[in-house]
Amino acid sequence: MCHTITVDEITVVRELVRLGLRGESSSVRRFTRRIVRERVSEFGPKDPLYITLSAELETAATPSRARRRVSPGGFFTNSELVRVVDVDAAPLPILESSVADELHHIVQERNQLETLRHWGLEPSRSVLFTGPPGVGKTMAAASLARQLDLPLLTIDLGYLMSSHLGKSGQNLKEALRAAQEEPCVFFLDEFDSVAKSRSDLSDVGELKRLVNLLLVELDSWKSSSLLVAATNRASSLDDAVWRRFDRVISFKLPSLDVRLAILDEEVRSFQPRTPSKKSLLALASTTRGMTGADISRLVKNAARGAALSGEQFLPLLELSALAHLRATLATNDGGRDTFCEIASRDLGWTQRRIGDELGISHVAVGKILKKRKNDGR
Repeated sequence: MCHTITVDEITVVRELVRLGLRGESSSVRRFTRRIVRERVSEFGPKDPLYITLSAELETAATPSRARRRVSPGGFFTNSELVRVVDVDAAPLPILESSVADELHHIVQERNQLETLRHWGLEPSRSVLFTGPPGVGKTMAAASLARQLDLPLLTIDLGYLMSSHLGKSGQNLKEALRAAQEEPCVFFLDEFDSVAKSRSDLSDVGELKRLVNLLLVELDSWKSSSLLVAATNRASSLDDAVWRRFDRVISFKLPSLDVRLAILDEEVRSFQPRTPSKKSLLALASTTRGMTGADISRLVKNAARGAALSGEQFLPLLELSALAHLRATLATNDGGRDTFCEIASRDLGWTQRRIGDELGISHVAVGKILKKRKNDGR
């Protein structure tokens, strides 16, 4: 007998198609796993949709043939410093358009090698990511590897510096040269630990020699592999290092639009029916100053709380976000005023409720809001 697709199943299919077309494989996996659990719980193990989605999840768990074929051996097989990262499961970062455009150009260069070489050009060999922790630098490196269908290799520079001082230069040199034996994306996180300014008088001679070696290796890096370095402390890098990179991409704290997109994706992972755009916009306003990683953690913690307590997910998420906003903004007069404005404008709170939240009178809240309006903020 033919199985009739229900309205709920149409919603599921639409959501999976939407995520798939956007290339959000990690979100597809997460959403699919949740639907599988719900279907088997409600309809049993013979449900056609449960059977189909379970089979697809099992198939997707097998690493791609292409990436297995190019998995590097030799130095990397036995190295404590270098590992191969599975980029199939890596989520696509949601980034500012300027950063996304830069990453797109890097991919485009390698997908159109013949065009570049016709003009006597090679693709970008190296790129430096700068910005605070949690803004998507590591995810962007994984995204590049996945889009280029190349293995992603990483080296633990912190471990290199703490455990191998004295022969760190030799190990770093071997790692960099071995990474060019086969095409790959080679990711150097915490780059400032080996590329620190040589004018820093507190550093020992070994570290200065390491910078000299690094400069030589960067100059000879082959374009067949892409070198990606990332640092949270760009100001500490040696001046000569900057000139060795073909591109420098600055990652900043997400804007309101980007926070809205991140929240939209994260919330969809835990409930198929997305809240209204107005509700999401209000929620995004409360995540001011948070990184993408902060927002993801906030949503997941709220989901855990809802699952264990039986409370509704979205109200709990809003309370969590407000607690963060209050902690970061309401500690001084300027932050308190900003909190009043966000709560009134974006959340629709009454002046009395805002006053109760901050421990001030509703009259004081009214004066704050009036002043903000007159100041044109």
